[in-house]
Amino acid sequence: EEAARLTLSGTGGFFCISDVKVKEDLRRRGYGTLLLSSVLKALPSGADVVLQVRSNNKPALRLYQKTGFEISERLSFYRFDRLIQREDLSRPQ
Repeated sequence: EEAARLTLSGTGGFFCISDVKVKEDLRRRGYGTLLLSSVLKALPSGADVVLQVRSNNKPALRLYQKTGFEISERLSFYRFDRLIQREDLSRPQ
C-alpha cells in the first residue's frame, strides 16, 4: 500500500501536478511536503508548474503554499483555485 502519491504530466517547460494524496493516518508528518518537494527539484530549472485544488481544502492549500505555490486564479464556478509555482521558490531546499 502506498503512503503518498501524485500524478505529474507535461513536457518541456510546462507541468501539471494532480491527484496528490497522502494516506490518512500518515498526514501531517511531512510526507506530502517531501514528495512534492522531491518532484519539484527533479523538474527542469525554470519550468512552469500548475495544479488545481478545491478552495475549501485548507490542508492541501497550506501544503502547496508551503512548497512555493501561490494562487494565480480563482475558478469560482468550479470552486477550485489554480495555483502556480513561483519562480523564486521553484526549487525548494
